[in-house]
Amino acid sequence: MVSNDSHGTKLQRFCEVMVDYVSVGHFEVFEQLAGEGKAFSDKDGLLQGAELMDKIQPSTEELLDFNDKYLATDDLETLSIDLSAIGETLAQRFESEDKMIEVLHNAHLAQLMPAQEIDSA
Repeated sequence: MVSNDSHGTKLQRFCEVMVDYVSVGHFEVFEQLAGEGKAFSDKDGLLQGAELMDKIQPSTEELLDFNDKYLATDDLETLSIDLSAIGETLAQRFESEDKMIEVLHNAHLAQLMPAQEIDSA
């Protein structure tokens, strides 16, 4: 059987990676996507992006709450239940993030392609 110390170390690393992921999303990726929407004057995309951020924000809070809970305790009794819940939260978050990338990045690729083809000619 694996000790609580081993679980605790793995859980701490998981929490670190999860917080890094959430932070990069909010402070880098989402800002870059919004900047791209502004650069293309994509009002509809920016509106959809804002709506998607409203869907993503509660997951950020839930993931940070998970992190805070397991930084403050060695009690792993509810870990399985909590991991299941954040697994579902992450799945929903990934779906919203994928939609945001589609709306604020992929939607503009066609506008970039002619410029790239002209440059390479």
